[in-house]
Amino acid sequence: MLDKNTFRERVTFRGHVSAFIEHDDGRTEVIEQANVVTTPGRNRYAALLTEESTAFPDYVAVGTGTTAAATSDTALETEVYRSQIVGRSNSTGVSTYKAFFGKDEANGSTLSEAGLFDLSTGGTMFCRALFASPIEKVNTMSVTITWTVTITVS
Repeated sequence: MLDKNTFRERVTFRGHVSAFIEHDDGRTEVIEQANVVTTPGRNRYAALLTEESTAFPDYVAVGTGTTAAATSDTALETEVYRSQIVGRSNSTGVSTYKAFFGKDEANGSTLSEAGLFDLSTGGTMFCRALFASPIEKVNTMSVTITWTVTITVS
């Protein structure tokens, strides 16, 4: 008989988000930081692994909230815009998602938070970040947000 502890492994989820800001005048800025992988997000990843769900991360939302990210978060504090993921990849336990916010999207907002979601409205929030440097979004800039989720087993 097998000892139930024989196959004990620890699964860790880590998130990282970056915002690449491109201005009309050629200037670029990059904001990079760790983020929170939420408990609902971890649960959804587990459901995907057991084929109990088919709802993958498919949207990135941005907002103006200022409350620190927590694992219990289920939504952004103040969402202002949501964009569908335009690129995704997976390599050695790292999933990468990329969304684009054009010059005509989310203007007039101070973007201070972002979240990774499965639906175009509502849905499960996999990850949440509060930007260390808020983005004053105007119509002379575009923003590309790249999210990575690293899953390690030890």
